[in-house]
Formats: sequence, structure tokens, C-alpha cells
Amino acid sequence: AETDAFLRARAPALADDPAFRERARALAGWPLGLAALAADPSPQAVGRGLASTSDALPPALAGFVAEELVAPADAEMQAFMLRAAQLESPDPEALRAVFDCDDAPARLGWLAARHLARRAGEAWSLPAHLRAWLQAEAARTVPADERRGWHRWAAEHYRAAGRDALAIPHLLACRDWAAATQACAVAFPRMRHDGSQDQIGRWLDAFPAEAVDRDPRLLVWHGTALARDGRLPAGLAAFDRALAAYVRDGDRAGQFSVRVRQANIALARQEARPFAEYLLAAQVWELALGALVFVMPGLGLIAALSAGDRMLKQSLSSPGRAQMQAPLPAWRRAQASALIRGALAPGFY
Repeated sequence: AETDAFLRARAPALADDPAFRERARALAGWPLGLAALAADPSPQAVGRGLASTSDALPPALAGFVAEELVAPADAEMQAFMLRAAQLESPDPEALRAVFDCDDAPARLGWLAARHLARRAGEAWSLPAHLRAWLQAEAARTVPADERRGWHRWAAEHYRAAGRDALAIPHLLACRDWAAATQACAVAFPRMRHDGSQDQIGRWLDAFPAEAVDRDPRLLVWHGTALARDGRLPAGLAAFDRALAAYVRDGDRAGQFSVRVRQANIALARQEARPFAEYLLAAQVWELALGALVFVMPGLGLIAALSAGDRMLKQSLSSPGRAQMQAPLPAWRRAQASALIRGALAPGFY
């Protein structure tokens, strides 16, 4: 509430702008950063983001970081800060594994006492403006090969610890697309329902287009991100490419995943026939039969939408998938197929 009030007082024109608020959230708890952001709320400044280089920092804030936060530390602490800023979570274990910093707990404590680091559970973080400045300094002073080595070691550490989401940006930084895809395969299902969809989209955008087109899993996630942004035709196009790859590979689970997501888009667009057709192709017999309510005149569309949404969400989980695809007697499958295809026939109405 205090952050909202501050931003509305200092930058009322942009207080509700999503990009502006995303930058503001990165500075939550760091009053100086919020003040500098609100002092330079131009679209250009907002659009630059606050995560990669010192150019993203307002000049006054960049100067303050260099002169007041970094310069007072001795040379060894400055080197420690620069390395810690390269890690997604600069916790003591990661700092020991990647940089052989046995004194990491004491140094993190020194930073925390000066409000230059904070801990949330087992994860540690630096303020966004300090980390941005230090990352830019590393890009300027540390050879690229050495920085890629840091990212490889960090990714190995996080993946070995079962923290695949933390490994993803490091794998992307060293352009290991295959390993990044594997880490995404582990992390993304856990992230779908914890408010991290925007982060998933940003990571997918970091993959080159050819890497996405090579892997149907990336195509499915990309299509899901596009659909979530309201770009439904582009999302369907990505799903079509993923489906073709899964059909080519004989991957039935992959085909099911795509068909259900295609049905979800048809549901969002209230397109009755494609909704039932996608479910029929996925062989979700009972749910497809339920979809007939969409194409039968006189039945409630709103109630059907609500029921269909619940069933689709259930079908995307492993237990739900097993229930939806439970074997039916051959005569029942034939009856379901005939009923649905008959309902979808051009002359049905």
C-alpha cells in the first residue's frame, strides 16, 4: 500500500502501466530505487527494464550505486559483490560451489547489515539496482569466456540441488539450449500455477526461434504463453506445429496435451464445433460427449462453458488425464464417436 501511494504521488500517469509496475515490483523494499524510478518515469526509461546493464539505471541512481554502495567496500568485498550479482540466488552453498567462497555467510551478513542483501527462506537476493550495476561491471571487466564458465557452474549447482528454475537463466546466458529446455521441462509445470507465467514468457523469448521450432515442448509452452496474452491465432499456430512433431514422433501424451490446449482456446473463443472436434481427436470421450451441449440448440452455453473449463483443467493433470482417457468398451467409443460426428455435421442445426 505504501509503494502504491508513493508511485501514484510521484508518477500518477504511469502508476497503472504494467511495464512500469513490473519495474517497481523489482524495487520493492528499496526506497532509493523507487524514488529514482519515479523521478524518471518516461516510457523510454520504463521500457529499458531493470535487470541487465547499468544503462537501465537512471543516471543519478547509477552514480549513487557506484559511489555510495560499491566504492566504500574494500577490494575483496567488491569482488565478492560482483560475483554474487551473477547468481540468481547468491546463497552460501551456491557461492561456495561456483566461486569457492568459504566465507560467503559472513560476507552476506555484512551486506545484509547494510541493507545490500536480503534473505527469504533459503534464497538470497541483492537489490535490483545494485545487481544491475554489478552485472554491467562484470560485462565490462570480466572476459566473456570466464562469465560463461560461471553460468555453467551455477546451472550445474542449481540443477543438482533440484532448483531447475534458478538454473534456467544461467543456461540461457551460456546458450546451452538443450539443457535449458530440459530445465524448463522440470520447472515450468511447477510454475504454471504460482503466478510465474510472465517469467516463463520472458525465458521463452530468450530462446532463438530455431530452438523453439526444434522442440515441441517449447512450442507448447510458447503457444500457451501467446494464448495467455490474448494472441489466440498465434498460439494455435504454435500448437499446430507442436502437434505435427508429436504425431511424427508417435508421442501420444504430447498429442493429448496439445489437443486439450487447443480445446481450451476454442472454449475461450466460445467456438463450439472446434471445441468438440479437439476433444474427439484427443479421445477424451466422455468430455467430448459433454461438449455436445455447445452444439445442441436450447441448452445453456454459460453453464457449459463453466463445466468445460473445470474439466479441461482437470484433464491437464496426470491423474485427470488418466481418468479422462480411461478405456471404454468398444461399443461405447463407437457410440460416442458417432454421436459427436453427427452433432458436428453441417446439417445438424
